[in-house]
Formats: sequence, structure tokens, C-alpha cells
Amino acid sequence: MKTVKNFAIFLIIILILGLQGCSKTWFVDFTVVDNIDNWKKQDWGISNTFELSSDGLFIDGKVLTAPVGFKGDFTLIILFSLKTAVSSTIPYMNFVLAGSGDAPYSEYVNCVFFGIGDTSIESYLVSSAEPFLSLANGEAISEMERTGLNTFKLVKKGSNIKVFINNRIICDAQETSYSN
Repeated sequence: MKTVKNFAIFLIIILILGLQGCSKTWFVDFTVVDNIDNWKKQDWGISNTFELSSDGLFIDGKVLTAPVGFKGDFTLIILFSLKTAVSSTIPYMNFVLAGSGDAPYSEYVNCVFFGIGDTSIESYLVSSAEPFLSLANGEAISEMERTGLNTFKLVKKGSNIKVFINNRIICDAQETSYSN
């Protein structure tokens, strides 16, 4: 019997707050870029690997920090594809908006998804910085495509944070400890 290895994908897309203005736009398509040399890379887990190919970006045990950031109001959109099942779950997947480029972070909004692929154990948590504050949490998101394309969207307007998965809002909260 072939053993299926469960990959603990620790996907973190971080925007370092540093660029001025909210009219800036930055875009990356991991299916067409040749390298991510200008991204900061940090080991986080045991396997510490990432692979960039025409299929996109696979991350396992790495933290990748984007080379840009935004202050003020902005919208972050991440398109990602999953290929999971009950026998091949993703233990956790993170999207972090952080106030600095290195973990651990003192200011952040963290969106973490647990047990993706097995809806009986799936859950999510949206939290913020010190002191730790849970902004939203819940169980399986019925709109998440476990074997297909998904859209993660985070909208920051003032101190309001809204998080969406495939147009379903999973968080609408005030986050007052985040300075930007």
C-alpha cells in the first residue's frame, strides 16, 4: 500500500508595511514568475522547502515575505489552489499581514486554516497582535474549494478588517492594536 504523505503547508504571504499611499498596486502570479529572489525566506518548520514551477508556488515549512507593503487602507487578494482529501489534508495554512519582516511578529493579522480537506475537523481563526485577540473563528467553510481554485481577500479600512473566502465573509471586526 502506497503511503500518502500529508504535507504541512505553511503558506504565509506577508506584506511588510512600508510603502506610502493607498493607490499603489502590486501583483505577482506564481505560475509565470521565474524566481522569487527578492522575497525574504525564513525556515519555520522541519522540512523547510519551497518549489516554484509553472503550477505555481508550493511552500512547506517556509515563511516567505513579499518585497512590498502598504500603509493605510488596502485590499489584499490571494488566489490559491488546493488538492486535498480526507486522506490527504493540509494541517494548517496561514496568511499573515505583519508589521515587520521577521517572525515572531509584534503586530499582525493572522488568518489560519486547520485540517483542510476533512470537513469534520476543519476550522479557522482570524487573530491579531499583542495582546492576542481572536477576531473570528469557525468550522469548515462550505464555500472553500478543496480540489480547486479559491480566493482569499482581506480588506483593511481604518481599523476595520474584513476577511473573505470565495466571497463568503468570515471576519468583520475592529482591530485597534495594529498601528497601520
